[in-house]
Amino acid sequence: MSASRDCFERFPQKLSIALVQHTSYVALYVDACTGPARRILNTATDCKPADGYRWYQIFSMAFAAHFGWSPILRDALGLKRRGNRELEKGEDGVRAQMIEEYVIALLFLNRDWLTSSRAPSQNMIDEICSAVSGLEVARVTNAQWSAAIESGRDAWQCLNKHGSGIATIDLKSQNLDVNPGGFDSFLSSESVAPMIGFDKTELIDETLVALIEVKPGVAELFRPLLEGGWVNVGSKAEEWSRDLTDGFRWHDTFHLANLAILSWSPVASSILGLSRPDLRPQLIEEAIIARAYEAFLRGKREDVQSVARLADRFCYEFGGQRLGVSKWELALVTGWDLSRRLNGTSGAVLCLDPEKQSVSVSSCDAASPL
Repeated sequence: MSASRDCFERFPQKLSIALVQHTSYVALYVDACTGPARRILNTATDCKPADGYRWYQIFSMAFAAHFGWSPILRDALGLKRRGNRELEKGEDGVRAQMIEEYVIALLFLNRDWLTSSRAPSQNMIDEICSAVSGLEVARVTNAQWSAAIESGRDAWQCLNKHGSGIATIDLKSQNLDVNPGGFDSFLSSESVAPMIGFDKTELIDETLVALIEVKPGVAELFRPLLEGGWVNVGSKAEEWSRDLTDGFRWHDTFHLANLAILSWSPVASSILGLSRPDLRPQLIEEAIIARAYEAFLRGKREDVQSVARLADRFCYEFGGQRLGVSKWELALVTGWDLSRRLNGTSGAVLCLDPEKQSVSVSSCDAASPL
């Protein structure tokens, strides 16, 4: 993978994650430049009543802060190193995540250490080093492990005492900081966001997204984080055939064009965290795009115009929303043109401009805009 794409597979230099108590479990939310925070993970519940195990992912954050390592957090953020098959499977895969879970379980097993301010025992450090000896963190020294798990323990004690809070991971200073409370904004999207249905979704500001080919024939969508870096939002598009020149992996450009031009895209709204998902209109939108894509591949403009008319009828018949045939045609043409620009590249950063009702390519070949 070229250096320009590396930013989509590495931990951001600084990252804030909210840990929010929901009855017996904790949910993790990551903040982004636009839209509400996105839930990335639910933690396990306590093993015993009020033993604080539900906060265990704070140790993954400590490992990320001190070593830039946490297979669990990397997977949750969609930052697996897909450009390198060996790293993706060996260092970021399930086995590595299981070893990390073992290390965290070991820390909780030493309850007297966990609830104290004592330094970790040499036996504990030795067992951690033995457990990770086959992974990339085998190079980490005893002193570095000691500093990381003490940092995680301090953060865990803070969360266990005060409840929900925001953890800030700073890779540059190798620091993990927890601020109790301050998480109301991370809940707002779930408490007040409407179901998107067939309603319009108005973008307020320009929105950056990145479409990246993470492996041959597979493209995924990323959003920029407030503190810098990118996070995978879970959208995954693959070719429908073995012909990688077909370009269907870039069809998220249609969703983005619909959102910018029509102020309507149930799929993009859900992916970008602008609303909670509603399956029925998402299926309608996907059906429209798939049919339009075939029309464009055949080069029949009259078929595209027919799809635009049907798309407007679908939205009206099923949702009572008349978006306009001409705007539908513009959105479909824009989506197609963008997918053609991306086809043959490793990806691009796109800018959705609600004022101009347009989507433009900010940078090609996934060059970072930051």
